[in-house]
Amino acid sequence: MAKSFKKALKEEYQRLKKAFDKMVNPKKDQAMPSLVLQPVKNRRFPGN
Repeated sequence: MAKSFKKALKEEYQRLKKAFDKMVNPKKDQAMPSLVLQPVKNRRFPGN
């Protein structure tokens, strides 16, 4: 029983470690949010 308990703990530790590593070090392939700046056109409105 001690072996199966130790094996279960080790598997759970590995699973949590993988999940934590994914959160801390995101892959570079994943799209990162970025801001796209659009050029502003100067328009002269009537009355200005």
